[in-house]
This record gives sequence, structure tokens and C-alpha cells, in this order.
Amino acid sequence: MDDLIKMLRRHDWTYQHSDDPGAWRRGNESAKAIRKEAQRVGRGDLVEQAHLMVTDKNYHPAKFVAWVERLRTEDNGSNANIPKTQH
Repeated sequence: MDDLIKMLRRHDWTYQHSDDPGAWRRGNESAKAIRKEAQRVGRGDLVEQAHLMVTDKNYHPAKFVAWVERLRTEDNGSNANIPKTQH
């Protein structure tokens, strides 16, 4: 889970809007790696939650950082304390 949290925090969530092909490619590769790691740890729902959070019109970076830190502190190795998104 620690690797996923680091990846979520470091990802360029605006890469899809870049005019720079290199930035887009790096962002796309990062997004694929995040989805793969999220599936590996059984938390694919976190990718959607993060994306919705950063694309919200009321997005503020501090809210995202707080959310990521909450994931870190709530994860005790079992993921039992992190609520999953209902689909």
C-alpha cells in the first residue's frame, strides 16, 4: 500500500491536457502503473477516488494531500479501515 500511496501522490493528474508528448507519455505510463499497483493490493477503487478528487471544480491540493495522508495512517496492513467506494 505504501508504494500505491507514493504513486498517487507523485502522479501528474493533469497529464492528459499536456501539449508536450513526453509529458503525456510519462503521465500515461504513470497512470498505468498506478492502476496495476492498485489492482495488486486490491484497491482499484482508490484510483477513481483520486481522479474524481483532483478533477473536482473545488479541488485544492491540500485536500488531496490530507486524503493521501489519511490513507497512510489508516492502513494498518489490512486495508480494513479505508472505506471503499461503492460502484
